[in-house]
Amino acid sequence: MIYIPPELQVLILLEPGRVYLFKADHHKGSKLHYHVIVNTDPSSDERIVMVTATSISLKHMDDYWSNLVKLGVIVQATSEDADFIQHPTLFRCDEPIVLTKQQINNKISEGLLIQKEAVPEKLLTRLRDGLLNSDTVEEEIKKLVR
Repeated sequence: MIYIPPELQVLILLEPGRVYLFKADHHKGSKLHYHVIVNTDPSSDERIVMVTATSISLKHMDDYWSNLVKLGVIVQATSEDADFIQHPTLFRCDEPIVLTKQQINNKISEGLLIQKEAVPEKLLTRLRDGLLNSDTVEEEIKKLVR
């Protein structure tokens, strides 16, 4: 097997729709979540924009979440949408995670990030649309996904 240094892994493997499994710093607890890169051209962008997947549970089915779905900032997905999804899943597109390439490198070097295959284009388009529908996402971030 050929060893590829982490700093090169990021450059090689950054692509729209790429899925990473890691614990984001702002997440409570130690549970890992899937994150999908939604940048149009992540290899040339310094900041990498990701949306987070969370399994659908009863706590997510209240009026608050239903309203977010109606606003178009929540994307619902199932195993038919992407291979890594094993249970009905929500992507909260109005709260993207933004990391630098260096932060991703650090997570790879420290063994804190697992890379997965990219999601299909159809799901990626829905995730981007969800982010662009949000009134809370800064225009600077939206420019990276158009």
